[in-house]
Amino acid sequence: MEFKSRVRKPVTDWELANDTASRYFTWKEATEYMQLSVHSVHVMEPTFHDIGVVVGVLHMNEEVEVVVKFHDHIKQLTKRELLTQYVKESFPGI
Repeated sequence: MEFKSRVRKPVTDWELANDTASRYFTWKEATEYMQLSVHSVHVMEPTFHDIGVVVGVLHMNEEVEVVVKFHDHIKQLTKRELLTQYVKESFPGI
């Protein structure tokens, strides 16, 4: 499952699947998101403070989560949270 750049609605098609493989990160899948820049789907024109970078992977309570570092805080997100509440940040001209 991939993010689409500057898409204003979250990716939710994974919710249609009933198997756990589509609802939870695998280690391999989570590490593929490393260094990905993201911002909230609710922010139309993100600023420096709105953009986060995936900087780590955690395995807690039988679930793999990614760690996203923002300018002033850190969040750990499940696959569901990342794919439904965030979009990939794109940088024009790069």
